[in-house]
Amino acid sequence: MVLKKFLNLLIIFILIFTGRLKTYSQIGGTSIYSFLNLPSSANQVSFGGYNNSLNEISLVYENMSLLSDSMLNFFTLSYNNYFSGIYYINFGYCTRFFRNNRVLIGKKFINYGEFIRTDEIGREIGKFYANDFLMYLGSSIKIDTFPIYFGICIKPILSIYETYKSFGLAFDLSFTYFDKKGMNFSLVSRNIGMQIKSYTENKEPLTYAIDLLVSKKLENSPFTLQLSLIELQNFKMSEYKRKGNEQDVNKVEQIGEELLYHLVCGASIKLIKSFYINFGYNFKRRKELVTEGKKGLTGFSYGFNLITDNFQISFGRSQYFVGQSISMVTLNLNCERIYKKFILNEDNSVFIWKNKK
Repeated sequence: MVLKKFLNLLIIFILIFTGRLKTYSQIGGTSIYSFLNLPSSANQVSFGGYNNSLNEISLVYENMSLLSDSMLNFFTLSYNNYFSGIYYINFGYCTRFFRNNRVLIGKKFINYGEFIRTDEIGREIGKFYANDFLMYLGSSIKIDTFPIYFGICIKPILSIYETYKSFGLAFDLSFTYFDKKGMNFSLVSRNIGMQIKSYTENKEPLTYAIDLLVSKKLENSPFTLQLSLIELQNFKMSEYKRKGNEQDVNKVEQIGEELLYHLVCGASIKLIKSFYINFGYNFKRRKELVTEGKKGLTGFSYGFNLITDNFQISFGRSQYFVGQSISMVTLNLNCERIYKKFILNEDNSVFIWKNKK
């Protein structure tokens, strides 16, 4: 039965990829709820801004097939200080629910700040706010007889800009194959859905994307390599055709540049037992946002992980423009270990703080 479900879902992926299933594939701000593509964790930022196939709870928001028993009773919290006073918070908790299945429940909150309200002639008459809300409810199961995990995540969306409100629904499908030699492969289709209630009378399309993610832990070395092929549903991301006359187009260069637009790569280096540093490079971001004459580190990213038995602290930083970077901090807590270590007494009774006289 599980294998049959797996084959059915694989057919859906093929239909989406070949364009035989009607979906929307617009990119670059031409669709609704673009905040869905904001990175959800510090590690995601440090690896170039896209999800990857590492086994870490803050990365499962967009690749639910990574959700495993090792993440049970973990709480994750991320904070991103975005551009122009915008900030957002991402948090979630992994537990068991309904027939002992592991699930992740979480929420993302984006605050765009305070705005001045004016009348038709420009007089200030008050203030208003703009916010986006996203809920996560996801789970994963193992495909029988195969080292393959299937994940699904349902994401209700609420957007409130002044008196304008919109509601939508999206979901992600993902598969991850765990190789015994330390190589993981993930296929993810994210943000499949629709706008249910629009801001105005006209509904807008919701962007979906298909990503292929690979990670490899090199044997007898501190290196773990990351490779992400992003937005595979769209092979027209490159602007190469716009250069010069059409007859001057070099097909080899055109195909090469298009492939690079889909490439995000990164690496994690284990310096000591509990400390890792991360690096990433996003070709598309550098190509689109770099300033001629002042290229700087546009498209590059970096970060670190400090890991203990009770918690993990991650930091990620990525440069979008010269002098303009975003930073993100993530805290993962092992709630079960913290509870047993700091709250329970030796006899397993609950420890209660008492004021000493």
